[in-house]
Order: sequence, then structure tokens, then C-alpha cells
Amino acid sequence: ILFVVGLAFFVRSPLRLIQAVTSFTLAHSVTLALSALDVLRLSQAPVEAVIALSILYLATELLRPPAERSALTMDQPWLVAFAFGLLHGFGFAGALHEIGLPREALAVALFLFNVGVEIGQILIVTGLLAVLWAVRRTHLPIPVWVTRAPLYAMGAISSYWLIERVARLGTRTATARTRSYAPRSSDICPQSSLGLPSCLPLPRTVSRRGRGNQGDELTPDVCYHSP
Repeated sequence: ILFVVGLAFFVRSPLRLIQAVTSFTLAHSVTLALSALDVLRLSQAPVEAVIALSILYLATELLRPPAERSALTMDQPWLVAFAFGLLHGFGFAGALHEIGLPREALAVALFLFNVGVEIGQILIVTGLLAVLWAVRRTHLPIPVWVTRAPLYAMGAISSYWLIERVARLGTRTATARTRSYAPRSSDICPQSSLGLPSCLPLPRTVSRRGRGNQGDELTPDVCYHSP
């Protein structure tokens, strides 16, 4: 939704805005269908981080003077919307996979979902344009900070999402590495030819808060080979 709102601020012509929003919907419909049909899938954590980055990019472009903005974004906003829409489609796919889609009516479910998204985006853009039109009709002087406040809010929200999702991605990576390095009991104490452990653990004392003596220490298991 924030990306579509950013497009409404970026593209002032109603016709070009509809083109940009429609190309965004067509793009995420393609990747959503590919992911739902298990043709192409991406990991959700990095996809969500890059989606937040795309919204931050759009907010940054809007805060720049028009002369300093990207020529591609200014001349072909529908192309930028289409490129980012391909990425957002994988984000929609992750949400739909969590909800679950009826496999026997997958095509109909995807079609209705995309139609609902397109209608929702058009309603949001129409409402925003109506508000902007009404404000301009008043002919009241509007401070610059009022017009830029929504852009700063969009940038702040997308920055928070980006940091939060990158941190979550780093946590998942560290957890996966920890699990992959965890030794198995068979690696520490291999079995003999009879299926019994070829080494036996020595007793150990475990220090726990509220139990045992203060000087108790954790003694690792030491295996000695049985005769």
C-alpha cells in the first residue's frame, strides 16, 4: 500500500498514474502465480527486506528536487512500478502460502485475489487524489513541511521495516549455523560393533542457581573406552 501511495505522490497525471498502478498489479500477478504454482520461489526473509528497501527508495526519490531524480523514474514510472511489482509479488505469495489456497480452484483464487488488490489500489489512489484536489481547490497557503511530512513518514516506516527484517534475517542465519554445528551423540561417542557405546560418560556436577554449592562447576562429559 505504501508503494502505491508513493506512486500517487510521484505521478501527478491521472492517466499515467493508472498506468503505473496497473503495471504494478500485472507484475506482481506474474510472480504470485509462478510462486503459487511452485514454478519459482524465493526465500521470504530477503524478499521482505528488499520490499522495504524499494519503498525507501521511492520515498528518497520523492524528497529530492525533480532535477536530481532518476531519469528512468521520471520518464517511465510504469517501468519502475513493473520492476518492483515483480518483487512484491513474491511477498504476496508468502502471505498466501501461510493462509493456504485451495489447490482445486487455484486459478480462480489467484484471479480473485489480483482483482481485489487492483480494486483496493485504485480506491486508495482515487481517495488520495480526491483529497489533494480538494486541498488545491481551497487556495490556502500550505507550508512546505505539510506536503513533505507524508514522505518523511513513508521513509521512516520503510527504514524501520528494513532494519527489522535485516536483523531478523541475521538472527535466522545465526540460528541455522548453530543448529548445523551442534554435535550429535553418535559423533561424540561412537557405537561399537555390538551396537553399544564404546565409551561411557563420567559423572559431572552441574551448577544451577538455587541448587548445589556455590563452588560447583560444570564438568564436561569425558568418555573412556570400556575394556
